[in-house]
Amino acid sequence: MSKDAKKNVLPHSQAKLDLFKSYLETYLPILSLAKGITKINLYDIFCGMGIYEDNKIGSPLIAINAINKTNDLFDLRGWKRKPISLNINDGEKDKIENVKNLLKDVSMNNCKINFFNLDADEMLEKVIVEINTRANTERNLVFIDPYGYSNISKDKIFGLLAKGYTEVVLFLPVMQMYRFSEVALTDVESKCYEDLRNFIKDFLNSKSDFESIFDFINAITKGLKFDNKYLCCSHYIERDKGNYYAVFFVTPHLYGLQKMLEVKWKEDPSRGKGFKKENWGLFEETRVDVNKKIQLNYLKGLLIDSLKKLDKGLSNVDLFFFVLSNEFLPVHINAIIRDLKEQKKIVTTDQNYIEKNFGNTTYINLDHYNKNDIKIFFKLK
Repeated sequence: MSKDAKKNVLPHSQAKLDLFKSYLETYLPILSLAKGITKINLYDIFCGMGIYEDNKIGSPLIAINAINKTNDLFDLRGWKRKPISLNINDGEKDKIENVKNLLKDVSMNNCKINFFNLDADEMLEKVIVEINTRANTERNLVFIDPYGYSNISKDKIFGLLAKGYTEVVLFLPVMQMYRFSEVALTDVESKCYEDLRNFIKDFLNSKSDFESIFDFINAITKGLKFDNKYLCCSHYIERDKGNYYAVFFVTPHLYGLQKMLEVKWKEDPSRGKGFKKENWGLFEETRVDVNKKIQLNYLKGLLIDSLKKLDKGLSNVDLFFFVLSNEFLPVHINAIIRDLKEQKKIVTTDQNYIEKNFGNTTYINLDHYNKNDIKIFFKLK
């Protein structure tokens, strides 16, 4: 008998929770150290049971553990803890009561835990109002793991992001959505497809944009950028063979995107794309090497295509945005540049477009990007 997904954490759900855990553990200390940030607000819109029958923990306990881990680090270093609010909600009363009971003895002098038993629409509206009336010095992270997609609309997601100080982690059953996308758009009389039809119209516009599940994921990623007002990356998760879910991360900050991409590549070192049920046994290292080479060749192709269009090439500042927006990291583009230089396919110039050898130095990093500090141009030979 198969396990009940509502009572147990199945592998695809564990992969999602691992990604969320890694991101919190990576980013909370960074936000807590940032001088311009006075408070961090975490929102878990669909918290679930907290602990499941297989004794695995859900998102609210993952958040608590990440906060405790950050506090332990700060206490060890003698740093001042930053105020944090953890807002936990579920529309099902038994679930929120179970989480409340699990956390009743948790006490941290810098963290206030608030519990809500609101339906998703009401909770999201509450969060939108709170976020948009807060000081610009506060940062917000909203985790949305819905029981479907009926509560996900363009207005709600944009409302969360509008002020520019919020990041959203959104989990969607993309295979189910993709499978019924065509009939949802053609059978306009059927009410059962109305939620999906509205989602597609909000984020995808038409069916013509996607011919496979991965095209569908890419189309949602593009839609969540809101005409490039925000940055977004995706992470697919295979539940069963050919049955995919996906996590989408939306942020106004390039640094936030970089941190999530680092987590994605840590969770999937071969592709940086997602969790796929594969077992190569003794040849696991070969699988990682083969898949990573395929991905780097793909990035190399994108880089060459971009350079072909530009006589003066791309600067180190341009390339930092280029590599992150394509869901890769500076370490990847640096390896490709070294390879192309060895093959004598690209040359480097200074700010005055005079050819110069910079060795292996590329200046492709956040610091130079934030300062718009152009040191070097890369162009095809």
